[in-house]
Amino acid sequence: MNDHNVENLVGHLFISDTLGYRFTHSLEHITKGRYAVDFESIKSTSGTYMANKYDITHGEAGAVKEYVGSNIKPLTEEDISFHEQALDNKNRMNNDRVGMNSKQMGGKNLKLSHSALKQLSDFDTKVKTYMSHNKGASWNLIDAPLKDVHGRTLHCYQSDGACSLHLHMYSNNDLGYAPPYSNEASVGVVLAVGNTGNYLDTKKGAAVGTYLSRDGGIKWSQIAEIPLIYDISDHGALLVAAPNTQATTQIRYSWNEGKTWTKLKVSAEPIWVENIISTYESVTQNFILYGTYDKTAESKKAKMDKKDDGKNTDSERGGDIMINLDFSGLHTRKCKGADAPGTDKSDFELWSPHDDERYQAHSHKCHMGQMVTYVRRK
Repeated sequence: MNDHNVENLVGHLFISDTLGYRFTHSLEHITKGRYAVDFESIKSTSGTYMANKYDITHGEAGAVKEYVGSNIKPLTEEDISFHEQALDNKNRMNNDRVGMNSKQMGGKNLKLSHSALKQLSDFDTKVKTYMSHNKGASWNLIDAPLKDVHGRTLHCYQSDGACSLHLHMYSNNDLGYAPPYSNEASVGVVLAVGNTGNYLDTKKGAAVGTYLSRDGGIKWSQIAEIPLIYDISDHGALLVAAPNTQATTQIRYSWNEGKTWTKLKVSAEPIWVENIISTYESVTQNFILYGTYDKTAESKKAKMDKKDDGKNTDSERGGDIMINLDFSGLHTRKCKGADAPGTDKSDFELWSPHDDERYQAHSHKCHMGQMVTYVRRK
C-alpha cells in the first residue's frame, strides 16, 4: 500500500508472491485514514479479500463493475530500479530544503493537500466496497441480500444502477462501527456492518445494519437492522453479538451459524458494549463482554439540577463492566452425526468454497488451486 503522504485519502494495493520478492498492482484508490487502511483479509476462506475503493467513475455511464488486477502491468526489476532512483532524487531535494522555514514548508504541504482533495470530488458519495475471491486478481462489487431481516425484498441489484452491499472498515468510521470479522477456525463465516445502496453511507443516521455470510462473502444475509459488535467461536457454530452504538441490556446469540438468533438479558442496567471476545482461540463456548454502564439518565438529571455556568462536565458513561458469557450449559444436547455429514440425521454439513454458481461451468471445481471440502455445523 503506497503511503508516502499519510494525509492522502486513498492508496494502492500491491500483492506479493509467496516469497515477498515480486509485487503486482492489484487495486487502486483504496480509502485510508491516518492510521488505518480499508482492507481486510478474510481468514475463514483462503484468497478472499475486501476493500473500500474510491470509485472515480461512480455514477457515470459505462462505469466499471469489475477490476482485474492482472490487467495492470506487474512490477519488474526495471520498475524497482527506476523507483529507487526516483526516491534518491526525492531525498536529495528534501536535503536541499533544510534552509526553508516552517512557514514555507507548511505552505507547500497545504498546496499539495488541496490539490489531492480537489481530485477526490464528492469523496463521501463515491466510496464502494469490493471483494476478491482469487487473491486480488479481480475485484467485484458485493451482491446485496435479496431480503432484509424481516423477509422483505430489498430491491437492490447491481443491474439497476450498481446497487450493492457496502461495508464499514477502519477509516472514515467516526461512529465506531465494528469492522468485518472472520477467523480460521470458522470456515466460510464472515460478519460485517454496512448498508445497501450505491455507495458506503458514513453519515450519522444512515440505514446501517449487520450482515452475515456463510460462504466466504459470496452471498450475504441481514441479521440485524442496527450495527452490532460480534464474535465467532465454536468453529463457527456459535455467534454472539450486541448493539454497540446504543446502550442495551441484551446480547443475542446463534447456535447455527446465524440462521436463527435468540436474545438474552445480561444486565439489569443499560450498558455500552465495547467488545465481545471469545476466551480461547475461537473454538470455545465462553465469551467475555466488556463495556461501561450507561449514565445518560443521571447525566440529564444532573444538568437540570445545575445552577452553575452551564458547562457540561457530565459523561454519559459510568463505571466499567465485564461479563462472562458461558454458553456451555445452554445447549440442550450434544451435536451428532459428524461421521455422516450432509444426512438428515446429522447436525453437520459438507461445504466447499467452489459450491456456488461461479464454478458450475468448470469440471475441475478448484478454488485457489485446491479441491477442499469442509465438515461444519448446519
